[in-house]
Amino acid sequence: TLYTDYDAPIEYSEYGAYAQLKKSMMDDKLTVTASARYDKQSVLESGNFTPRLGFLFNLSENQNIRLTAQTGFRNPTNQDKFIGLNQRSFFIVGNEKSSIGRFNTGGVDLVNGEKGSFEGNDIMNNSVNKVKNADGSWSSADLNFAKPETVSTVELGYRFNSPGFTFDISGYYNAYKDKIAGVYVYTPYLDGDFSTVDTAMDKKEYFEFQIDSNIDNDFSAYGLSFEAIKTLSPSLTANLVYEYNDLDYTPDPIVEVNMSWNTPEHRVKAGLNYELDKAVNISANGRYNSEYYYESSFFNTDVPENVVFDAKLSVDLKEFNSILEIGGNNIGGENYIAIPGSGLVGTTYYAALKMSL
Repeated sequence: TLYTDYDAPIEYSEYGAYAQLKKSMMDDKLTVTASARYDKQSVLESGNFTPRLGFLFNLSENQNIRLTAQTGFRNPTNQDKFIGLNQRSFFIVGNEKSSIGRFNTGGVDLVNGEKGSFEGNDIMNNSVNKVKNADGSWSSADLNFAKPETVSTVELGYRFNSPGFTFDISGYYNAYKDKIAGVYVYTPYLDGDFSTVDTAMDKKEYFEFQIDSNIDNDFSAYGLSFEAIKTLSPSLTANLVYEYNDLDYTPDPIVEVNMSWNTPEHRVKAGLNYELDKAVNISANGRYNSEYYYESSFFNTDVPENVVFDAKLSVDLKEFNSILEIGGNNIGGENYIAIPGSGLVGTTYYAALKMSL
């Protein structure tokens, strides 16, 4: 009931090739890496050629700067390509060409209460955007068969590394093309009574679909991250990681899409690790996610910000070839959402004895 494998299994193949060239220059102060790969799926019309060029410049024995420019791709998932799922009030439909050719809703209840049925080509050829134009007219939905989403990326980073302190910082900018998104559309049921899109829509003789498609809108993302690791004493180490991610996207006012960015703007992780004579280890970690909006094919919801604290004590019982662990996850914290729809995550305390025989 999930895919359009009504009569036979869905089968396809994929292949790829990769090559890399690496060269040191300027007395090993500069390393240049160039690579390229090609990937192709048999069910997609075009393949993907994705080159990459990277420079690593050593400022000193413990410092370097890196600069990379690269391209990447994301093929539509099997769900993007082959899904044909009835959500009762609407259908989720994949956009691979042969899957569209197989797709059929069977009898469904139209908005006006009448019965109707739709094939995949009805959706591709006759659908309109859910939001009307400013003058109250319907606009044809711009849908396409599945093709890969591509991204061009520039990243600049700096790293300092010493026995007692490590610091790494980097920033990136991603420019996407043909971003894969779930597009919500209305498809009129055209029959003898209502033979044109406008007349069918005016009489509410239509059904809703969400079809995975590549959108034309400009979509880019950018961010910054850093990591620091500091040895405070021979036994105690601290670490801190921060990530900032944001996107630059202006929605089309009449096209309703599901972008599924699903990324917090801020993430913080911090921890302490204490080790005594390689027999006792105590670790404590905290992490924070800012609130973000989660989109999926099944529902959209806000994921509230959360702070989670974990701690663990490990004791190496060498005489018994065993390790005793006592700890907890989300200690003293409130229930939080990790993945929407999977239930709340509460607090867990545990004790374990791991034995080597």
